[in-house]
Amino acid sequence: MKSIVYIVLYFGKFPSIFPLWLNSCRNNPTIDWLIFTDDHSCFNYPQNVRVEYTTFENIQARFKKHFDYPVVLHKPYKLCDYRICYGAVFQDFIKNYDFWGFCDIDLLWGNIRTFITEGILNKYDKIGFQGHSTLVRNIDFYNRMYTLSVDGKSFKDFASTEKNGFVDEVFFNKLFISRGIPFYDKIVFANFSSLMPNFKITYLLPEEENKNKRFIFVYEDESLYRMSVANGKIYKDEFMYVHFLRRDMEICISANSKKFIIIPNKLIPYTTITRQFIIKASRPHWIKFILLHFIENAYKLNYKTVIPVLITKVKGYSKLFFNNKKKQYE
Repeated sequence: MKSIVYIVLYFGKFPSIFPLWLNSCRNNPTIDWLIFTDDHSCFNYPQNVRVEYTTFENIQARFKKHFDYPVVLHKPYKLCDYRICYGAVFQDFIKNYDFWGFCDIDLLWGNIRTFITEGILNKYDKIGFQGHSTLVRNIDFYNRMYTLSVDGKSFKDFASTEKNGFVDEVFFNKLFISRGIPFYDKIVFANFSSLMPNFKITYLLPEEENKNKRFIFVYEDESLYRMSVANGKIYKDEFMYVHFLRRDMEICISANSKKFIIIPNKLIPYTTITRQFIIKASRPHWIKFILLHFIENAYKLNYKTVIPVLITKVKGYSKLFFNNKKKQYE
């Protein structure tokens, strides 16, 4: 079995969903995680999650020492652009693994090996195309792929600015595509739109669109399932993980719960699931959603922030609205 390790760098207090994230890691015992953090809070870390307590300043020094040119790493969020370098920068920690990767912690894992099989690991050198989960074969060529250029751009261009360049997604994917190297890009995850009060999966095959209106998720038997209502029927489909993009989840279960339900925007104890339950639980609550967003972000509101936020939200909602209208007439 190919060995896998995800590398996570996180500075500041872990989010409230972190204990459940850890439990979902525990339920994937054949995969390891390596976390660098300055959060010394007491968590029940499983055996397959190794924690290295450090400071952001120490991580800055490690990266700056690695490059022979000045790099900008002023804030932890900028680390997303440096993810494609993890294989080289942290090689002393991961040298015995077949694959290394990066991932987010605002998600819950299902059964990873159900989707990332030995066949896929043998065939592809890069698995995934999003920052919330990508794996890379642990060989020198891919560990140093960040030294290559594409479309006249190099990693140095992104490392010399404070602006986030989405290097872990756009630039990294282009490096493979431009060289004709195939990577595994099957959609095995559920990425929830942050623009909607209810769940809306942003990456979806056209034939799955009818299941994207009324659905919830269930965690059971160490796996994740979408339970959706379409054409008067209940459908059950397995996913590798769910990603709660900029979505605060109310947690009404214990961290070691073996079976629970994920609804907008709560994790609740398991109960009997019926068609009516799914429809009611997934119904959008716009007023509550808008009020929560206002309360959570009120401290940021001033004339410099309100207008850009409003423009972004209006653009997002308009795009969703017109896309839905277009699909109705196709």
